[in-house]
Amino acid sequence: MTDPVLGTPKFKIGDRVRIRYVSNWRGPIVEWRGPLAPGGVQVYRIRIQKRPTEEFTEASEDQLILLRPKAERAVRVDPAPADGPPPTATGA
Repeated sequence: MTDPVLGTPKFKIGDRVRIRYVSNWRGPIVEWRGPLAPGGVQVYRIRIQKRPTEEFTEASEDQLILLRPKAERAVRVDPAPADGPPPTATGA
């Protein structure tokens, strides 16, 4: 539970984020560290996957940008010809 005086966290564990002002650092939040930054700003631990190993870094919530979740593949329905069989779903 979060203390209402300190504010609520903007992100949750598992959210995929990008670190602002750093080109390719993205990954999931793996830990909420709490209001540790100056002014009580929330701090998060992020797993950055770099081949062949993975690294961890910490960033305050004002340095993070939430990434949209990967959209599920859209199912495309092929239209049926006028005298052909019914349409079929493809692409899953």
